[in-house]
Amino acid sequence: MKNNDFDYIKRKFDSDGVEAPDSIDVKRLIGDKSQLKVKRNKSKNIIKPLLSAVACLVILATTTYVVSPVSQKKVPDSQLQSFASYTEIQNRITEQQNQIKLFDYNSAKYAATSEADIAVDESATSAINTHGTTHVQEEGVDEADIIKNDGKYIYYATYDKLFIYQGTKKVAKINADKNENINDMYLDGSSLILITSKVVEDTAPTNDDNSDDDVMVDLCYVANTDTVIKVYDITDITKPKQIHTFSQSGGYSASRKIDDRLYILSTKYIYNTNDCVIYYECEGKKKEVSPNDIAYTEKVMDSNYSIISGYDLSKGTQIGKTKAIMGYNGELYCSKNNMYIVSSDYEEYTSHIAKIELSNDSIVINKTGSVKGVVNNQFSMDEKDGVLRIATTTKNSNRIYTLDEDLEQIGATDPFGKEESIQATYYMGEYAYAITYRETDPLFVIDLKDPAKPTIKGEVKISGFSTQLIPVDQGIMMGIGYSDENDVKIALFDISNPEKPCVIDSKVLNEYTSNAQVSHKAIMINKEAKYYAIDYYCYDDTNPQTGAMTIKADKSGIDITNMYKIKTDPNYYSYASRCTYIGDKLYVLDEAGKITEFTVK
Repeated sequence: MKNNDFDYIKRKFDSDGVEAPDSIDVKRLIGDKSQLKVKRNKSKNIIKPLLSAVACLVILATTTYVVSPVSQKKVPDSQLQSFASYTEIQNRITEQQNQIKLFDYNSAKYAATSEADIAVDESATSAINTHGTTHVQEEGVDEADIIKNDGKYIYYATYDKLFIYQGTKKVAKINADKNENINDMYLDGSSLILITSKVVEDTAPTNDDNSDDDVMVDLCYVANTDTVIKVYDITDITKPKQIHTFSQSGGYSASRKIDDRLYILSTKYIYNTNDCVIYYECEGKKKEVSPNDIAYTEKVMDSNYSIISGYDLSKGTQIGKTKAIMGYNGELYCSKNNMYIVSSDYEEYTSHIAKIELSNDSIVINKTGSVKGVVNNQFSMDEKDGVLRIATTTKNSNRIYTLDEDLEQIGATDPFGKEESIQATYYMGEYAYAITYRETDPLFVIDLKDPAKPTIKGEVKISGFSTQLIPVDQGIMMGIGYSDENDVKIALFDISNPEKPCVIDSKVLNEYTSNAQVSHKAIMINKEAKYYAIDYYCYDDTNPQTGAMTIKADKSGIDITNMYKIKTDPNYYSYASRCTYIGDKLYVLDEAGKITEFTVK
């Protein structure tokens, strides 16, 4: 998709005598270099298909009604309320079908980043493992992934199959059902948990001839999907046996696992008044979500539900009730006690926050709040001692806010990174580290010791920018991201003096790209052997290759120790997508499900 595609859309507004909103602008839709990095044609392009999807949403939005009901109740805009019936929900939708809102920015951004997940990497847990584990943002809060490793077997999910390997030997395979694709998975003792999306209706919502939504249905087919949890007993690894199932309305958004508790977040868009009812199904018993369990505020009323369910893996039972909140849909951050959903409004440059309390027996949507600016990703947020810290970008600067348990503002930094946008945020104890980008790559150090007075302590600049930040040693942080030419760049920062951070070393891998640039889960850390590994694709026209590289980083600098190349099927060229390890063996997996073993020296 080219930038002038957006210009064409804007010109169409003008030719039809309609004033195009400022939002139909390529810089606001896809950003400049600081927002999304699009590779040259010869490179492995991860983001380009997502931009096409955004363009489709823009065209669709010019004729689509977005639910933004205005209630007559005199209550504060931010006060949480619940519905009395689905009829009330339908009435609110009908009231607003004469109001056209062009383009749902939050939905488009979430659609464009849910797969790419441009995020900052968190440090691994304090325990040293002899096998690879999934990188997580919060210690004790597991995240789903397409690859898991229990030290003996490697589990790897492709679009419609899950493979189980012992070394390079395939010992079992699970096929997705018809009209179903595999999103993610977890391991929990002798259980394997698959999270899938399944089409439950083969047609888009239908409308009568008088419906204002006819154009939307004619323009775009949207399948109705459920998010499904499937629990398998893998006591006999060669014969995984499905023992439990749970599903809920909406496409899969995110999930987290805390001990034996699994929490699932899905998103369902409302297309007309007949599309309001949401369901959950536990062990084959399907039930409606009670309207009393659907929350909303007057401040945020877009055309979607965020649906949250909890599932106890040790008991095979649901935790409390399935809950939903209307209008909030976006990035998810989760601590051990609370989940936060953040909707970024790109028209008003405001982030709306919904706080969900998690416990052993219930899910409670209990607070909402807002801050100026929009968030970059889940790593823009962090919770410490009951204080939520959140980094946001406005049209011309950035801030970090501190909020109390009621999501009321405690303090905020002065603006920083003028005319730049946040690309990465990393919280470590009482400090935050933020990468912004426009022409250079400043690393800012922010002191958060006093939540009422967060303070910018220091900064250092370097070309290119990092999208991942990883603490590698006491006072040393590594960044993985992009050079000015969009190639892989690795930078090493000395952060031991908060007032004077400095660059120790940096390396650019010309004509290389990696999933690690856009997903924190693609970075493998071997704490025992003190090395890092990421997948790579070299798009050199004369010698393209793919595999994994190992990296050592310490106060002396960056050393790329090995480049492990894998063979690919000439009839189906598949890139390396992930790597993991068991002992001294490094395993590289490609997009077709093939696994290759190397001995790390």
